Amino acid sequence: MFYLPSKDECDYIVENSKQFFRKDDNFLNKEIAIYHYKQAKYEEFVKFKAWELRGLTFVKKEDKWERFLALHKFFELNQAPGWMEEDLKNKKIIKAVEKIDGSLMQPVLIDGKIYFKTKLSFEAYQAKRANEMLKNKELKNYILEKFKEGKIPIFEYISPKSQVDMDYKKEELILIQLRDLKTGEYVLNFEEEAEKRGIKCAKKYEIKSLDEFIKLAKEIKDIE
Repeated sequence: MFYLPSKDECDYIVENSKQFFRKDDNFLNKEIAIYHYKQAKYEEFVKFKAWELRGLTFVKKEDKWERFLALHKFFELNQAPGWMEEDLKNKKIIKAVEKIDGSLMQPVLIDGKIYFKTKLSFEAYQAKRANEMLKNKELKNYILEKFKEGKIPIFEYISPKSQVDMDYKKEELILIQLRDLKTGEYVLNFEEEAEKRGIKCAKKYEIKSLDEFIKLAKEIKDIE
């Protein structure tokens, strides 16, 4: 189970740890609170159970705060306890997908309309470009339907004008995850439905052992 903190709990974390911060915003005359971190010290995430403070967003609706999840904090292989090879070697791998090297795009629902944001901003170039892509009715309807189901689809935006490390040739919005807004659980099989509607998803890989994936990561090119 995922621990999904309330806004008050997020504020407590911010007040008691120098690692985490809150960005207050006003977007479309709505009060917005976004929580993120300055550093990535494993011990602080553990101490405060702050795994969700990675672009976690709250929108004030009347006298309540509506919570929109992003991706929880994770570490790369051998970066932190629990992510070491010896911790993972005997665990069952249930899914493997390509890690897209773009900008995380988190849809937020405000007065029934979708607005994309990066981890920290509704006004970033990437967020504005993603909003333009909502002219695609299938994409727009898919996101609205998932919100009605209590789920949030999470995307990566890639573009030749917004390079990180990879040299992408085309502007695209790629669906990478689908999460339950109440439990935080990740939906494992969402690609088939999305792809039938013309929504591109991150590439799935055939399940292999951890050692085989480590070897593949060293051999494969043109991928993060």
